[in-house]
Amino acid sequence: MDKIIRKKDSCIKVETRELGVKSARGQDLEYYSSQNFTVAINPRGLLRYHSIILPHRSINSITELNNSERMELSELYGLVTPLLVKFADGAKENESRSYITALQTGYYEGRPSERFHIHLIPRSYADAYSGDHDRIYVDLYENGHVERSLEDAESMANALRSSLEVYLRVRRNSGEINNTPRIRGTDNFCVGYMNDMILLDTGAFYLAYNHKPIVNGHSLIISRDHVRGLLDLRPEEVKELYYMIDKAVTTLLDAYDTDAYDLKIRSGNKSGRTQDHFHIHIIPRPRTRDGTYEKYYVDQEIRREARSKDEIVGEYNRLRELFRR
Repeated sequence: MDKIIRKKDSCIKVETRELGVKSARGQDLEYYSSQNFTVAINPRGLLRYHSIILPHRSINSITELNNSERMELSELYGLVTPLLVKFADGAKENESRSYITALQTGYYEGRPSERFHIHLIPRSYADAYSGDHDRIYVDLYENGHVERSLEDAESMANALRSSLEVYLRVRRNSGEINNTPRIRGTDNFCVGYMNDMILLDTGAFYLAYNHKPIVNGHSLIISRDHVRGLLDLRPEEVKELYYMIDKAVTTLLDAYDTDAYDLKIRSGNKSGRTQDHFHIHIIPRPRTRDGTYEKYYVDQEIRREARSKDEIVGEYNRLRELFRR
């Protein structure tokens, strides 16, 4: 039963307190809950209205979600994300409709919890990064996080909590179903740019090794049809996407003997993506306990430029054999 957050039971409070989504004054920064998930304002967010999706049970990876949780998460994502983008843009007519979806699994210095959670980061025309998502991590590494005031975090949570009830009722009553006919696009993914680096193909999606990987194993899940974002996928495609994520993550983690990885989705022209076509970055990370996530990201961006074509093709060939087993 979906509900606007008013009071939380004790087990959920423990879960959310560990991730720091409760202010020192005891004010809930949570603003929405479904049967298995809670959404809350991140008090140390990168940008305004940066939110976190939290499962009610204790798991460490997206691959541990059961089928009903997976479908519920997809519905929750589709309900909350458009509202976050609208708030971040100030409800302007020329809103950017851009956002980042980020999931980090495994340990890094400064991570408040190793429990599974998803970051939703709306991008607006007014934010400071001018479309360059990568610059966020560089800036955080150089200057550190800027703590939000309690008043600011609580104000954002209260505003979203107050608006969701009406927003959700209108959206549900519209009975919208995404059956828009698909057209063939002209972006690089539609014209076969990644066809020489395919690792796995399930029909609606394929997994390709990145032509310019941040780290060894950096791969992309790409939709066969030309769709712009996760919200444009049909229910049967969402099920297939989770299967692809399971297979890709499991094989890549085994290949690099690690339990740490990132999933990233960039949507909209302010998110920093280079292709207007739905894709997910899967980035395995080593079992490291040295340095912050931001430092690791910046270090790998420097090394990215030094990788030769032969090195990249050699790593692709090694992974292709693993996926064929």
